[in-house]
Amino acid sequence: MRLDHLPSLSADDFAGFRREVREFVAANVGAGLRRRILLGKPATQDETMAWHRALHRRGWVAPAWPEEFGGPGWSLAQHWTFDEELALAGAPPLSAPGLTTVGPVLISSGSREQQARYLARILDGSEIWCQGFSEPEAGSDLAALSCRAAPTTGGYRVTGTKIWTTHGHWAHFCLLLGRSSSAARKQDGITMLIVDLRANGVSLQPIITLDGLHVLNQCFFDDVFVPEFDRIGEEGHAWSILKANIGHERVLVANPGLARVFRERLLTLATSIDANGQRAIDIPGIRSRIVLLEVRLRALEATALRVLGKPDLAISPESSLLKITGTELQQDYIRLIGDVLGDASLPYDQDWLESPVADEASRFDSATPNYLFLRKASISAGTNEVQRDIIARTLLR
Repeated sequence: MRLDHLPSLSADDFAGFRREVREFVAANVGAGLRRRILLGKPATQDETMAWHRALHRRGWVAPAWPEEFGGPGWSLAQHWTFDEELALAGAPPLSAPGLTTVGPVLISSGSREQQARYLARILDGSEIWCQGFSEPEAGSDLAALSCRAAPTTGGYRVTGTKIWTTHGHWAHFCLLLGRSSSAARKQDGITMLIVDLRANGVSLQPIITLDGLHVLNQCFFDDVFVPEFDRIGEEGHAWSILKANIGHERVLVANPGLARVFRERLLTLATSIDANGQRAIDIPGIRSRIVLLEVRLRALEATALRVLGKPDLAISPESSLLKITGTELQQDYIRLIGDVLGDASLPYDQDWLESPVADEASRFDSATPNYLFLRKASISAGTNEVQRDIIARTLLR
C-alpha cells in the first residue's frame, strides 16, 4: 500500500510512525495476549481496559478526536494507518462505542457542560459506554424505532428496549435514541439521550452469540428518568445528529487491518505442510481464491487512499462502499481459512480453545468462532443491503 502521496505525512514519516506503533504495542501488550488476538481469540475486560489506559497515557486512545478534546489531531488517513498497525501487531480491540460514536457526537452536538462532564472520562476509560440504537423491530430501518422518551417535568421518561447492545454489561452509560413525539415523518420526533445504566428501571439480558461469547445484550428501560441535562441537541432532532456521525463508523468498520491479519493467517496455513505432506496453496482452487482475495484487498486499500481525505466522507456514498467491501472481504477471508483448516477449524468452544491442549496443538484455530461472529459485520453500522440502497439513491438518481 503506497502512502507517499498523502499530504499529512511523508513516506519516511509513515514508516517511522508504523515502527513506533509496533514498538508501543510490543511494550504494552504481552506476547501471549498478542498471539491470542492474532489467532482470533478474545481479550478479557481487564486486558482490554489495561490496553485502553496505556493508549490514553500515550495520547493515542481517540484517533478520530480533534486535539482540543484530547485526540492526537490525526487525519483520517493517519487513523486508518494506526488501526491497521494495531491489528497487524495483535493489539486487543477497544470497547468502541464511547470512542467512535459517543465522543464525536458530544464534540459535534453536545453542550459545553456535557463535554466537560463526559469526554475526559471516556478518554481515560473510567466510564464505559454503549449505544442504544437498534430495537427488535427497528434494526435496518432505524427510523422505525419505538422506544419511548416521553417529555416530563425536568427531563424524559424512557420506556422500551434496545438490542444488540455491544458491551452493555461493561457500560456505565448508554447513548440512546428515543421517540419523543409521533411526527408525520418517522425520522422526526427522535431525541438523543444519555441514560445512566445504574438508574432505577434499567435491566440487561445477555445475548450469547454463536461463537459462545457474551459481547451483546438486550437492554430494557422501564420508566427510566433522564434529566434534561442529558439530552444531546434539540428535542426531536436526533436523526440529523446521527446522520452527521454514523459515516465514520462505516468507514472504520471496513478495517483493512483486520483483513490483513486474516491474510497472514491464511498464507501461513496454506503454505504449511499438512499431515499428508501437502500444502493447501498447491491446490488450484484454493490458490485462485487466495489470489482473488489479494486483488480485492489491494483494491480496498487503493480505494480508501483515494477518498480518505474527502472532507465529507462521513456522509458520502464512498463510506458505504468501503463498509460493504471491507466487511465482505473479512467474511470471505475467514471462510477460506476455515476451508484450508478443514476439520481443525471445527472446535468453537472458547474455553476449550483457551486450554493447554488446544494451545499445544497448533493445528487448531479460532476460524469457526471468528466466522460465526463476523456474520454480523455486514449488519453493523447499517446493513450492506441498506448501504447499496444509499449508493444507488446517491449515484443513480
